[in-house]
This record gives sequence, C-alpha cells and structure tokens, in this order.
Amino acid sequence: MVNYVTPDNPQVKEDLRKLKQDLEDKHTLISSNFYQFDMLSRLKSFNFSYYDYRLGKWDLPFYKISSAISSTKARDNKKIPFILSEFHEVKEKILNLHKTGIEILNNILLKNKLSISAIKNDLGISEKEARKQVENFRKLNYFKTRTNPNYVFGLSNLVLFLSRDPAEQMQLHKQLSVFPELYSQKYISEEEEGLQFIIRIPNEMIFDSMSLFNKYFQKEVKEMFVINQMYSRRWLLPTERYETVFQEWKYDSADILGNEI
Repeated sequence: MVNYVTPDNPQVKEDLRKLKQDLEDKHTLISSNFYQFDMLSRLKSFNFSYYDYRLGKWDLPFYKISSAISSTKARDNKKIPFILSEFHEVKEKILNLHKTGIEILNNILLKNKLSISAIKNDLGISEKEARKQVENFRKLNYFKTRTNPNYVFGLSNLVLFLSRDPAEQMQLHKQLSVFPELYSQKYISEEEEGLQFIIRIPNEMIFDSMSLFNKYFQKEVKEMFVINQMYSRRWLLPTERYETVFQEWKYDSADILGNEI
C-alpha cells in the first residue's frame, strides 16, 4: 500500500489514473485501487483496558471481538473509550513557511519526535531560532507527534475497506471500539464512497478477526490486509517543491509518473 499526499491539483487524479494503467499494462499489478481520503473525517480511539501490565500481554477475550464484529448496534456509550477527531482543529490556511521551516518539519518526520537539540545540530541554527520556529508551528498545529506502541504491546495492523455509507462512520467506530487502537476515515474510489478502518489487534487474534469480518460484513468488504510496519517507510517533504514566495506547493506530473511514462 502506498499513500500519496499531494497538492490540491486536478492534474493529480489524471496522473494517478495513468500510473495505474501503466502498472497494469506492464503486469506489475494484477489489479489496483486508488482511494482519496477525507482526512478531516478521521476518528481515533484507544482501549487499553484489556492489557495486563503485570504479565505484559493482552487479555482480550475473543468472544468480545466476536460480539463487537457481529453486533448490529453500537456499544453502550458509557463503556467505550473516547472517540476523538484527529484533525478537528485544522482549518485551511496559508502555511507561511520558508526553507528553514520545511527543514524543521522534515527533521521531525525523520526522527518521529520533536527534539530542539536535534533540530539545532542537524540544521546548524541557533537554539533560540529552533525554539521560535517550533513554538510557532505548535500554535498553528502544523505537526503531530506520537509514540507508536505497536511493538511494545504486540499488536498487528489490519487495514479494512468497507463499501458502507460514510454517514455510518461513528456508529461503526463505536461498534468496533473494543479493539486496542482504531482509526477510521471516509474515502472515495472511482466515484464510490465508503469507510476505511485501521485496526490494531493482538497478534494471536488477527486471522480469526479477519475471518469474522469476512463472515459478518460479507460483500461489504472491499479490501482487507495486514501491514507489517517493520517494513514501512515515510517520505520526507520535498523542499524543492515548496514555493516560499507564493506560499504554495508546486506540482509536476513527473513527480508521480516519472520521466519514462
């Protein structure tokens, strides 16, 4: 699975369509789907109540998972964890960044944490300048950092695409909130709308959970697969593509298609 974050440019969709066709023509892909996500719809919830910290393992009864997946009703609001909107404070605004600002954001992406000393040393700027820039980014909500407990807690990542009415997102999220971590968002794929879930499940329960999703959601399962984050990679921001004068990202079809297509 490859995630693109692209400028809001109508040419992007056309270039992705060409890329898909080219890969299928070359038999690199037997079949493929492109999804456009509504990031402002993203919800997240955490439920660590079934983690036994004394034994260092999960004690999530499988019947709890089976009940959640097979249920047609959302769980009692009093028994589910908080469900938060990932980007509820985000508003469209001009970034107002310069070259140093982009390099600082890349430093945070690369190290997956915020470190003033790392920014100072790696970029060769003063600590005062680094703190000033970071504090400004904090106020504008330009970045988020979090520690991924995937390996510590022994969880596998299940990605699930459902051909389901996006209006049912909150109801389904509540229904599945028994899982330790859960993310959901709306998508559109070739004019078809639906919901994507990223579900973190105890390793020993992953395949049985997949069987239950296939059984109870049946034809609504558009795609379902497990991601091994040990082999995942994150791209940095292309500093050369940001126009500091006009405060916008430049786009060239070669960014997606390359020079040979």
